[in-house]
Amino acid sequence: MLANTPGYLSISYPDPRTVQVRLTYPHTLITPVLRQLWGGGTVVLSTSATFYLPQLTPVPATIVASTPTPTATPTPTSTPTVVTCNRDLTIPPLGNNTGFFDTFQLTVSSSITATWTTSEAVDGKLWLYLYAGDPFSGQPDPAPENFFPSDPVLASNSGDAGAGVSLSTSAESPGTYTVYFFERGAGMSKAGTGGLGYSGSCS
Repeated sequence: MLANTPGYLSISYPDPRTVQVRLTYPHTLITPVLRQLWGGGTVVLSTSATFYLPQLTPVPATIVASTPTPTATPTPTSTPTVVTCNRDLTIPPLGNNTGFFDTFQLTVSSSITATWTTSEAVDGKLWLYLYAGDPFSGQPDPAPENFFPSDPVLASNSGDAGAGVSLSTSAESPGTYTVYFFERGAGMSKAGTGGLGYSGSCS
């Protein structure tokens, strides 16, 4: 049988697309006539065939559609509402050369207005003083007699008790301020009316 004949079949791959098969079989001549005709006792029979391999059609890669990530929209920063404060103050009766103070906050640049009126006719002047910060920290309110902070005065004004007094500044920077209502001269037995106007914290 051919399967028992060594080397009868060879397979080669000349290139990636073809397969070449070659079959070789040594056939032994049996009769003397054939041996004499072919010049020997064996005739080598061979044949070959070339097969072309089918080529795989490339399959395109699956494209996965990506969903774009939405860009986060920044939350708009709210603009703080500017509040105009008009505060009414009750100025208690003040002794001779004593004063009452009030501290407040500006949250934005703002002008400051202060007023003081009294129905009581007394000798001496009503004075208004404006300070930056809280120079009366630790002091009782009303302040002790003839007490004045060492801090510089930003603005001041005076008026008679019957006419009252007012004070107004140009724009001041945000921060803490203190207005000082000071009665210079004889004491007062009645409360007076004060007022503050500015933009900021109304508490």
